[in-house]
Amino acid sequence: MGLPCRLARITAVAVTPFVVSACVIQVESKDYTAREERRFPVTGTPELTLVTFDGPIEVRAWDRPEILVEIHKAGSSREAVDAIAVVAEQEGVRVRVEAREPSRAEWAVGGWQLSRQARLVASVPHTCNLLVRSGDGAIHAERISGRIELRTGDGSVRGLGLDGDIHVESADGSVKLQDVNGAIDVHTGDGSIFASGQLRALRAETSDGSISVTAGQGSAMTEAWDVSTGNGGVVLTVPGTFGADVDALTKEGVIRMDGSLGASAAPEGDRRALRATIGAGGRVLRIRTNDGTVTIRKS
Repeated sequence: MGLPCRLARITAVAVTPFVVSACVIQVESKDYTAREERRFPVTGTPELTLVTFDGPIEVRAWDRPEILVEIHKAGSSREAVDAIAVVAEQEGVRVRVEAREPSRAEWAVGGWQLSRQARLVASVPHTCNLLVRSGDGAIHAERISGRIELRTGDGSVRGLGLDGDIHVESADGSVKLQDVNGAIDVHTGDGSIFASGQLRALRAETSDGSISVTAGQGSAMTEAWDVSTGNGGVVLTVPGTFGADVDALTKEGVIRMDGSLGASAAPEGDRRALRATIGAGGRVLRIRTNDGTVTIRKS
């Protein structure tokens, strides 16, 4: 299209063994885009930090001893794209890639406010510790084992086939964790929560939204579980071998428990509060909702 291809500013904080950059500028409905790559050879269990000021982040596993991060930058003008800085650094097994928001002096060009974002797409070894942060954007991670921390200021979070200690936080967005194995700690300011898999520990909290948790076969409480929502129903599905001491409360709604769980219950005088022992009992399973029905059923 006759436009020059100019890379955005790149800050190299540490020497990386192998770095590849590519730039493609396209004009589509007055939008500009640019793509870059960073490659890092790794051994053992790498620790990857991915940060973007605005944009979605995707992380997937592959069968290679290296980390590949693609940075897809987009903006309302070429100046907006050029002003996005990319920091890429490696120190041993620790890798960090960050797309940084321009300074306020660079935020506007010719008196006009420029829109821009940087989407990150990473391919990593199956075993990898992750710290992922987006100021505004959805996060997706799948088929990864390790310490996994996913945070976004505004957007949904999706996890598939994750294994390990999983921490998720969204200021505004739904969370869906499917076929996970390990300990889950999920918080969202506004949105539903869904989780399924073989669970050891569980904390799930939303200010506004329903919560659905399916604890698969082999799930066992290694510590107390806590499920709470400010507004929404709660559905908890557990295997027949599950044991717990249930402490459930709803301010507006009812509590239902599957009779096939063989629970011995101590009613609190109405159907809005329940203390019960499932199976052999054990650690406390705490459930709270201000407005919604609580259902505990057998898988």
